[in-house]
Amino acid sequence: MIRPSSVLSFAILSLAITSTSLAEESPVKPVDFATQVMPILKRNCLACHHQQEAEGGLVLETLASIHAGGDSGPGATPKDLESSSLWTRASGEEDPIMPPPDNSVGASPLTAEELALLRLWIEQGATGTDASASEKIVWQPIPASIRATYAMDVSPDNRIAAVARANRVLIVDLQSTTEVARLSDPSLADLAVDGGIADVDLIQSIAFSPDGDRIATGGFRTVRIWKRTPAPVSQPPSPLANASGPIAISQDQTRAAFVNAIGDVEIWDLNAPQKQHTLTSPAGLVTSLGWANTAGEDERLFVARQDGHLAVWNGTTGAIVCELQTDTSIAEMAIARDASTLVTLTSAKQVRAYQCAATESVWKITPVHESVGAIADATAIAATPTLIAIASESAGVLLVDPKANTVVRKIDHGAVVEALAVSLDDTQLATAGRDGKTRSWNLADGKALITMQGTRKQQLRLNQADQDVVRQNAIVAALNAKTATLEALLKTENEALAKVTQAKNEATEALAAATKKHADAVALVATTQATLKKANEDAAAAEPLIATVTKQLQEAKAKVELVAKQLAEQQAAKVTADAEVAKAQAEVDAATKKAAEAKAAEAKAAEAKAAEAKAAEAKAAEAKAAEAKAAEAKAAEAKAAEAKEGESEPAKANVETTPETGKEDVKAAEALIAAATKQLQDAKAKLDLVAKEIAAKQAEKTATEAQVTKLQAELDAAMKKAVDAKALSEKSTKDLVAQNKAVTDTEAAKTKSESDLANRQQALASATSAQQFAAASIPKHQAIVASETRHGEVLTKIAAAELGHSNAASNGVIDVDFHGDNVATAHRDGSLRWYSAGTGTPLGSRQGIGHDHVAIIADQLVGFSQRSTATIVSTAFTWQLERTIGAMDSDTFADRVTALDFRRDGLTLAVGGGAPSRSGEIKIFAVETGELLRDFGSIHSDTVLGLDFSPDGTMLASASADKTIRLLDIATQTQIRTLEGHTHHVLAVAWQQNGSNIVSASADQTIKAWDSETGQSTRTVGGFPKEISALDFVQATDQVAAAGSHGEVRLVKTSNGGVVRTFKAPNDFLYTTRVTPDGGKVLASGQNGHLLIWNLADGKLIGEMP
Repeated sequence: MIRPSSVLSFAILSLAITSTSLAEESPVKPVDFATQVMPILKRNCLACHHQQEAEGGLVLETLASIHAGGDSGPGATPKDLESSSLWTRASGEEDPIMPPPDNSVGASPLTAEELALLRLWIEQGATGTDASASEKIVWQPIPASIRATYAMDVSPDNRIAAVARANRVLIVDLQSTTEVARLSDPSLADLAVDGGIADVDLIQSIAFSPDGDRIATGGFRTVRIWKRTPAPVSQPPSPLANASGPIAISQDQTRAAFVNAIGDVEIWDLNAPQKQHTLTSPAGLVTSLGWANTAGEDERLFVARQDGHLAVWNGTTGAIVCELQTDTSIAEMAIARDASTLVTLTSAKQVRAYQCAATESVWKITPVHESVGAIADATAIAATPTLIAIASESAGVLLVDPKANTVVRKIDHGAVVEALAVSLDDTQLATAGRDGKTRSWNLADGKALITMQGTRKQQLRLNQADQDVVRQNAIVAALNAKTATLEALLKTENEALAKVTQAKNEATEALAAATKKHADAVALVATTQATLKKANEDAAAAEPLIATVTKQLQEAKAKVELVAKQLAEQQAAKVTADAEVAKAQAEVDAATKKAAEAKAAEAKAAEAKAAEAKAAEAKAAEAKAAEAKAAEAKAAEAKAAEAKEGESEPAKANVETTPETGKEDVKAAEALIAAATKQLQDAKAKLDLVAKEIAAKQAEKTATEAQVTKLQAELDAAMKKAVDAKALSEKSTKDLVAQNKAVTDTEAAKTKSESDLANRQQALASATSAQQFAAASIPKHQAIVASETRHGEVLTKIAAAELGHSNAASNGVIDVDFHGDNVATAHRDGSLRWYSAGTGTPLGSRQGIGHDHVAIIADQLVGFSQRSTATIVSTAFTWQLERTIGAMDSDTFADRVTALDFRRDGLTLAVGGGAPSRSGEIKIFAVETGELLRDFGSIHSDTVLGLDFSPDGTMLASASADKTIRLLDIATQTQIRTLEGHTHHVLAVAWQQNGSNIVSASADQTIKAWDSETGQSTRTVGGFPKEISALDFVQATDQVAAAGSHGEVRLVKTSNGGVVRTFKAPNDFLYTTRVTPDGGKVLASGQNGHLLIWNLADGKLIGEMP
């Protein structure tokens, strides 16, 4: 976030640079790098190209870094535009153009004039220096109309606030909400418009020192330290400086009466100042003076002398009104303000009462009571119209009815009271004790009202010591509570360790089981794979076997068919042979028969020769016919023979036989028989051969059929084996899917078991470590408890010592004056002190005054004693510039000082700032000397916007525009940790009084609470409509007041995020808020400069300074 002040300051700050527009430049006039080029780069380039954030490796802060260039080459090459990436990117000759149009830092593309100037500078050689003697910053006065308040702080005593309005710092009284002083640097008087100014620039940081005696303000490259200095006594010198004895101031503080060096009483008009009367009376040491008013008469001055003489004088005329010589010496006198009652304290420490009254216009002092309250050891007296107050050594403080001389009530101060004083309205009594305390009481009921004790510094130290004790007690209480927590934690860790050990053992067993399952699954897969392999091998081997056997079977079957065919042929041949044998046999039989017939015919032929001759012609015809028939028959037989294969031809039909032919027939028949026999024999031989061949073929067929049967069996077996192998392969393949899944599943289960075991082992290691840590933590913690307890005891002793010092006898109160809102006291140690009557707050003190009595006169105190010159001191203070750290033209600070905080001892001051978007620097200086003690350098990458020391002063928290909070160790000058989580600028940071918690406010519209020990965010409080610009804790509580730009301060509980109440500042953009150290008030201011003050308890607006 760029604060509005950054923009506004450009309107206020005019840079008188001796540059002119390009149109006015002479072509030969060199371009000045420092005054003409660098401002262009600052406006448009440096936000992204500086040492902390060098985009593209290019840094444009110095001439050397520009020449060196970055990732794209030199930024500026003398007289070479094309090699100068600064030119090529700015002009758009190369992409991307710079600055890019969608940048988030508000940079604008270079104008035509700026580009021309840049070009000319490079063409002239890109020369120059980083700082130009011609550059001079001329500051102009900031108009009175600019009133924005960016910083404010409240004094530790809750009395005043330092409020910045632009470059003016107003010191505002929080009771009256009025400006009571202004911080003014005399060297800047020429720039002052409306009173003195504290800086040339807007003041964005202010801090009070812990003792309230210093204010630090942050300006442009400077820190000014202002010191609270007693104001000089007003001039001309007070006439009271002539006092050498008792002094009395009139009720309206216009007159003073005092004893001069010779013993006379002088009456002075303090307004003139002018002496009005000198009162002389019988010799005798004046011990007391007192003024009283009676209705319708001049103011009366009462004078008491050591010899017992009492006198009443007319303060206006200087004439004596009445007098009385008593018979006892008078050490002290008290007079009611209406002059009705006069009381004396005798040297015998007894109290006497007198009545002062006018009878027929004649004043008279009449003794009333010889012994008031029957007191013989009185130490102090006071009077009102209705009561006499008596302090004594033994009876405390008695309130006595002056008429009845009876004790109305008793007041127990807690110590012997040495002085008494009554308020102007007679409603309150102040008791000053030897214990160093001054108390105020309500006279109506005797109730204690306020206790006033110690000096302002003592009270602040005491408050700080008490805070240290409370914080340390809280730390010890938390540590003691943590002891039980640690013991419970150890028990929990022991139980957890046992459970984790059991879980680890179970995981080990589960892993063993999972490993076995996985191994079994892997083995089963291996077996199945082997089976599948064998099945595939068997199936593969069966194929050629089947092919071979099939071929052999086919061959065998073909052979069987062939043999069967051959057998059939042979059987057919046998049939033929049988037929041939039968035919041959028939032929033999026929031939035999024919031979017989031929023989018979031969015989008969002779007998029938005659008959045959007769019938020869007929027979010849028949023979011819028979021959033809025989030829036909022979042809039929031949055909039948072809069909029957070997069937013998039928016997030829007989022809008529002659004796001659008969012999021939016989011979032919015999020859035929022989031939037929031979043919029969041949046929039988052939038949035998065929039978043998048939037997052989039958045997061969049987053998071949057996081979076929065998081969068929082999083929069936091979086929079955192939089918079985295929089925087994398919089954194995299917089984492998499930088994591989089982392997995967079991491997996953095994892996999971291994992971579980590893986790369990890690958990066991962690649990063991945690258990060991928990076990070791208890003695360590007990040592810490003991150490912190001892530290608490030391702090308690310190607080007791502070209290004791405040209550020491040397601080005993010996006199008190009660006037208006103030109470003044004189102390045994010679100091004068004054307090707020309403709050008891110590307002100031002066050491070494050395008087027994004190009186209040306006803004002055008068210390006086018997026979010594009075001392007059002013109760007012001025703020003087003590020293300035840094300078506008020095490099002590890079830019505006935007954050300040004093360390708790007030000896050192932390300063934060940095160049916007470039660096965030933190330095620590010695307050008394301005010496730099710690330099954390640019520890942030953007401006530091908030600083806060830890309550014990050992660490420093810083908030930055780089969205982080860093915790720094002061002693070692190291960073402890970085708190990250905000998404926008972190605008404020604050430690809770317990030292354990930190809160931060951000432009991301959230408040975050952090644990300072762990760096972890413990809560994020949202719901703010706009950025939260400032926050402040309410004392030691968990409540913070958070100011927002939406014109509202919210009181938020950081423990739960709840809103306690809101404080409205309509139509204002609030930049700063503070809670008074006593937790009673909330202050805020912002853009319009109005200071608003609310009562924290009920949210009511109780003060406003436009």
